[in-house]
Amino acid sequence: MTDIILDTADIIRDLVKKNDPDRYKLILLCSFQEQARLLALTALNYELAQCLTATNEPLLAQIKLQWWYEALEEAAKGAIRKHPLIEEIAKADIEISTLLELVTARQEENESESPPTLASTFAYAEKTAGQLHVFMTRSKNAEAIEKASLIGSAWGLISLVRGILYHASASEGLIPTEILAQQKSQGEKHFQGDFAIITSTAAESLLSEATARLSKAKSLKCKMSKNEKKLMKLGLIASHYKAIIQDAGYNPNKINMEKGQLALMLKLAFKSF
Repeated sequence: MTDIILDTADIIRDLVKKNDPDRYKLILLCSFQEQARLLALTALNYELAQCLTATNEPLLAQIKLQWWYEALEEAAKGAIRKHPLIEEIAKADIEISTLLELVTARQEENESESPPTLASTFAYAEKTAGQLHVFMTRSKNAEAIEKASLIGSAWGLISLVRGILYHASASEGLIPTEILAQQKSQGEKHFQGDFAIITSTAAESLLSEATARLSKAKSLKCKMSKNEKKLMKLGLIASHYKAIIQDAGYNPNKINMEKGQLALMLKLAFKSF
């Protein structure tokens, strides 16, 4: 039997296709020359997120994040560690030193001991998903950069909502403190079992902010390259899932994220955002 040996590019493509299918759809819209860079950025975002989600031990997460920080820092100076993703990042047209911002944002999340506020949740979305989308679009003018950040952070908030709704019993650490305080003041005894009201209230608040960001992004008219325009279509994806969550009344048992996938792909092919 002949062994099939995948090169690093194939490994990264498969990782993104499996673990971030929505961004993968966007990447397929872009020119082949741009895809390697976009796949590397998206894969890095996934790996950094995994450092936190794959363990309940903050110290282990910090060790993993520090490895990525040092590996990227070395790569920026030309010393490439033997790792498929680091090798792909080094080969791609990426200003590697800027990627340290993404690692730092995850380190700050890992080190945070206090529950999030609405403001810190919005800031976190900007520093992670928002900044990633800025890196992906490589926008040059201020309005295009703002548009990318708004769309990316809105997508980050919608992803957070999905996490809160699907893991309601274990999501208290994700609920902004204002929401918890509001429900406590109304006598909601969520610690005794019923957490549905709190999770739906949190989801509604975060989706409201995501909606505002998408609306502002759509109103920004600016000069963009073909690839930038295609990547801004993340706004179409965000709007699609936002509508599904709202139509289901924030009930995780009624949310079907696979709904309307063909319609979504047709929008991506023919509409702009």
